[in-house]
Amino acid sequence: MTSAAELEDGLISSPPLHGHFLSDKSAALQRDTFVFWADSYHPITLLFGFNQKLTPVSSAKLHRWVDVMSGRHQEFILGPVKVTPRGIMSYVASPDGPLIDPGSEEPLPPGNYAWYSDRNLTIPHTFFYLAAVQSSMRRDSFEYRVLEMGDDERLCSLYKFPFGVEQAVHQRDAQQCRITGSTDKTMQTWIVPPPWAWAAVMSYDADSFDPTPFIVAANVITLRTDLKVHFYNHNFAVDADDNYRIVVFRDMGDVQSLLPTHLPRRSHDDPADAEFFRLHLRCTLNFMLLDGDISEKYPPHVILNMMEQLGVRGYDCEMVSLEDKRWQTDLGRAILADELQARADRSIYESQLGDSDSNSDSDSDSEPQELNCQPDGLEVNWDYYK
Repeated sequence: MTSAAELEDGLISSPPLHGHFLSDKSAALQRDTFVFWADSYHPITLLFGFNQKLTPVSSAKLHRWVDVMSGRHQEFILGPVKVTPRGIMSYVASPDGPLIDPGSEEPLPPGNYAWYSDRNLTIPHTFFYLAAVQSSMRRDSFEYRVLEMGDDERLCSLYKFPFGVEQAVHQRDAQQCRITGSTDKTMQTWIVPPPWAWAAVMSYDADSFDPTPFIVAANVITLRTDLKVHFYNHNFAVDADDNYRIVVFRDMGDVQSLLPTHLPRRSHDDPADAEFFRLHLRCTLNFMLLDGDISEKYPPHVILNMMEQLGVRGYDCEMVSLEDKRWQTDLGRAILADELQARADRSIYESQLGDSDSNSDSDSDSEPQELNCQPDGLEVNWDYYK
């Protein structure tokens, strides 16, 4: 049987860093700040999250970004919350501090927040426009779309640079990377690829959308080839409304050191490129920030299947040994915590029921026996699960 010390170290005493387990997307992006849809009666749902170790985000900036993401102005206010488990891979939130001024320029402290409609902590409905963002914008990067377009003649034709555009960009940039100034191993690339411009402007009719306004030199940037893949994977973007600040959303390794804080601007640069950078930023924000709720990784059928494997789906099930490595997974730990809490609750209920029966029976002087509600050798810090 696994010792109490081993269980303390491996399963119980190392709760999730942020108070909740992370989905694959949140873990891959190393998110440290989370904004939830939350109320008192339903499990919370993650609206979006981000990594402030790479780019600090203030409340004011986040409000502006949300408008960019949805294409519409949305009123909301953030409040810090405490996230606690309720069930398996399911959480609830409670207010845990003063609301954040929407106009604050101070970076948000990493942690958990709820999105409210107003200062009265009204249940939020104003994220409707974010919820309406097409799933393809949340799921597919520009790089993925390029790799997947294959031999589609229409897409390939739109992706190819017309001669006039290519010449205009060559004359403007002289093969010099707009970000680093390097002329070695550079290439021309669309800021917003015309084949998917319809998604950038949030059109729902790709077939009838006219991409002609995107087939211009202002929508082309010269980049080092090792930066292009990161630009198309939305690992970084240019925030034209913040003095063309370069915003990093994912660790890029050594090549990240090549990025300046702002995109260098030249006297002959076309100011029309600002709109294309805004649209690229929209695609980046929607791809990088949205989604990543834990339910995406652990839908109900996955949880139920693991519970059955571990023997905790019913009273007649026999729980597998705590030495089983499945208990050491995130899902196994969450199931164990829920099972232990259920046993504790059941023990308290049965003890209270026994006390009631004893007090009502004047002829009985026996004391109800204390029930052992946890597996042998297991010591649990119950305060963590309250």
